[in-house]
Amino acid sequence: MCVDATIISLAVGEEVLVDEYMYLGSLFETGYIHSVQKTPVEDVYVVVDGKLWLWEERVVSHNAGLPSESPYRGYYLSDKDWMHFFGGRYSTKRYMLRVGDNVLGRNVCRFYGRSDWIDLFDIVPGKRCVVSVETKPFLTTLVGM
Repeated sequence: MCVDATIISLAVGEEVLVDEYMYLGSLFETGYIHSVQKTPVEDVYVVVDGKLWLWEERVVSHNAGLPSESPYRGYYLSDKDWMHFFGGRYSTKRYMLRVGDNVLGRNVCRFYGRSDWIDLFDIVPGKRCVVSVETKPFLTTLVGM
């Protein structure tokens, strides 16, 4: 019996910063401070069928290019802390995450099962990270293929 494993990677060039096993429905989150509004923005991705699906975007304000309407096939919800935009059907196996520094952007991320944010702006300031998912047979991950 062969079981597949889905792995999410963050890399800068050839250097892999993080490799994490992801299960169906696992979350990957990114956060940053909007350059114009100076307010936090958080994006929540869910791993489904070997892809990252943008599940939710949380914002505090919706000026300067931030969402202001529910996405197509999505919905909007507001609470005392955030405006939540759910859905939208955007998925990808790979995307670029432009990382700022401790003044501009303050980009962070976290993985399913972890409560702590990884401060990307401290680790790779001013770099572009490639965020990607790959599904391969679990046995090949054990032998390093």
